[in-house]
Amino acid sequence: MPIISVLNRTFPDHTFLMNGLIMGIKGFLSFLSAPLIGALSDLWGRKLFLLITVFVTCLPIPLMTLDTWWFFAMISISGVFAVTFSVVFAYVADVTEEHERSLAYGLVSSETNQVSFLL
Repeated sequence: MPIISVLNRTFPDHTFLMNGLIMGIKGFLSFLSAPLIGALSDLWGRKLFLLITVFVTCLPIPLMTLDTWWFFAMISISGVFAVTFSVVFAYVADVTEEHERSLAYGLVSSETNQVSFLL
């Protein structure tokens, strides 16, 4: 996400301070919510929480063009649902045999790295 350029336009004197605050809040909320999201995905299913976490993680992107304050607020709040990889790895553990898990984890990790590289 082009956060730094948007932050530079919105807070020209405090660009990196605001970036640290936003990312810090997002990380802290992710740290606190990961066990809860994991427990809820155990109860209600991994696929539902995969959809929810991906949707809420991508939700701030359209707000970037509308209002920067809402964008920064939603980026911070989306930290609650920024545990997509934990849910993915739990899903992989659910659908693979124990002797195939390390290969499956490697495949998931390599695919996400390739997608990140392409973006």
